[in-house]
Amino acid sequence: MICSDVNVAIAKFGFIILLILWVATFIILFRKIVNDVFFPNVEEIEVFEDVDESKKRLSGEQLFLDVTELAKNAIQSKIAQYDNDNYRSLDSVASIH
Repeated sequence: MICSDVNVAIAKFGFIILLILWVATFIILFRKIVNDVFFPNVEEIEVFEDVDESKKRLSGEQLFLDVTELAKNAIQSKIAQYDNDNYRSLDSVASIH
């Protein structure tokens, strides 16, 4: 009787694993079909055909400068927030004494 229960449990586990693999395969194939039909390969579309190298480089440099400016602003706001939090904690300590 125990052997039969173990065999049934193994069969159920194997069936669940096969079902999961089948669903995963279906999802992968469905995504591949949808991507091929609705979103053609990017390599087939030449967007930067008329743009010369200096404009590409300038846009890359400008992007770097913009990201650097954003990072600097984020750091300054974190420092200001930290200073403000410390000032508040010192204020609360001073009000206790």
